[in-house]
Amino acid sequence: MLAALTTLTAFIRGLLESVDASTARDTLGGTPIGQQVFTAENSAVARTGLGMDTPVLVQNVDVRTLDKLGTYYVTGGINLPTGEYEGWVSVYPTPGLPGYRSLSFISTVSSARWYQSQVNGAWGPWRSTRSASSLTEGLLDPDRLDVLPETKIPYLTPDKGFRRGNIIGPIAQSGGVPTGALVEKGTNASGYYERYASGMQICIREAQIYLDTNLFQNASLPASFVSASAYAVSLSFSTSTIVGDANVWFDNVDGIAAYNNTASLVGLLFRRVPVGIAGTVFLKAIGRWF
Repeated sequence: MLAALTTLTAFIRGLLESVDASTARDTLGGTPIGQQVFTAENSAVARTGLGMDTPVLVQNVDVRTLDKLGTYYVTGGINLPTGEYEGWVSVYPTPGLPGYRSLSFISTVSSARWYQSQVNGAWGPWRSTRSASSLTEGLLDPDRLDVLPETKIPYLTPDKGFRRGNIIGPIAQSGGVPTGALVEKGTNASGYYERYASGMQICIREAQIYLDTNLFQNASLPASFVSASAYAVSLSFSTSTIVGDANVWFDNVDGIAAYNNTASLVGLLFRRVPVGIAGTVFLKAIGRWF
């Protein structure tokens, strides 16, 4: 073995012949961090030597000058998010690409979380993972994430994010802010309805009406609107397959009025020559449910 090492330098031979870690560190010389990394028994020890698991304390430093992979505890930091001055900074340089880095910052003062990226030497703004702008870029408030204990992988529980399984469901509102699903739909004895998180609602129903009365004929809606004045009604008609019956409608129904009686009740009134024929009216009401 030693004969095969004769072409190596005395330094390398001495390092390889070290009987233990202490001897190797003495041979390496250099900084304590370098010694710990090069003689590490496993990756955890090496990470500690690099400062990745044991954050390095830095004071009054411009965080944009931190270019080594690792986690730092910064006090009095420069170029931190506005109003922040102390917390954990993690640095993620892009291998082989100087001028490309990402920083993440967790404030120990406000508990806010931020991120910032450098592209081709130019720094972008700090962005909060709690802001709407961050959400449009695909980031989520970490408080909305749970972590699988087995894998440490963050994931969204059904009550914290929309997916195919919970887009449709019950909708409510609190103080004008919608809660629950994105779309609610349902059917009952009064017809079919769809309700949206935006506040819009659509109701559709059929109603049997008669031409032998000059009174309002009420038709209840399958869901309530916010008020009687918060929706509009459109109508279409259906008669039997007998042409003569249809002609009676055309000849005798001179006009029709739809009166929004309440938030969930429509009154229909016809101006006609009294005849004893019935037909079906299709109502579509569109408006706001909050």
